[in-house]
Amino acid sequence: MNHSSLIQWLRDSTSLGQIEEAILSAIAEKLCSVDLPANSTLAVTGEFVSGLWILETGGLASPQPTAVPVDLLPGTVINAAALISGQPSTETVRTQTDCRCWFLSQSDFAQLRTTYPQLAPLFTQVLTRQIAKLSSQISVEQQRQQLLRPYLVNNARRGVIGKSRFAVRLRSQVIEAAKNREPVLIFGEPGQEKDNLAALIHFGSAQRRLPLIQVDCDKLQSNAAE
Repeated sequence: MNHSSLIQWLRDSTSLGQIEEAILSAIAEKLCSVDLPANSTLAVTGEFVSGLWILETGGLASPQPTAVPVDLLPGTVINAAALISGQPSTETVRTQTDCRCWFLSQSDFAQLRTTYPQLAPLFTQVLTRQIAKLSSQISVEQQRQQLLRPYLVNNARRGVIGKSRFAVRLRSQVIEAAKNREPVLIFGEPGQEKDNLAALIHFGSAQRRLPLIQVDCDKLQSNAAE
């Protein structure tokens, strides 16, 4: 992404869009692109931050006091409040999936703040809008989790046990499926714990922190016209 494209993306896709052109351009010049694997930490509650993060692709999550983990979508700006205040972070943020982020170091942010004294109040406005959006998202997420709670699978009941060739091969297939995390079709006779194999695959994968939903298709109502 070249400089002009980055400025346009910041304006269209992030909460920094209302910042004046000269300052936004200066911010874009200092940003560097960073690829992060799943479960990387961008901020930890009570610790000073290394810089500003802006999510371009992938998904982040931040645990909340309500115990509802909030998903943070592309365009989210992370650590702005801690950088402006010079205080430790008040939240923990981790990557849920492989992510691509834009990073502005603490020293570069401090330099920009010296050059542009209006940067702090502008970022305060950005944070106000982002907090309002986050509060709305928390409310929606709480409702969603309440509806899905009866269908959530919290963990696998047991692993694949035994030393037979079938058991060894099945364990290998579960590990491979969890590693690749591609769609998997599990079939067999009733009572063979296909749901438990699905749980083993999910909770052994990089997406283990995401919810696993179990639905009985026999109970789904058809919308097809009679």
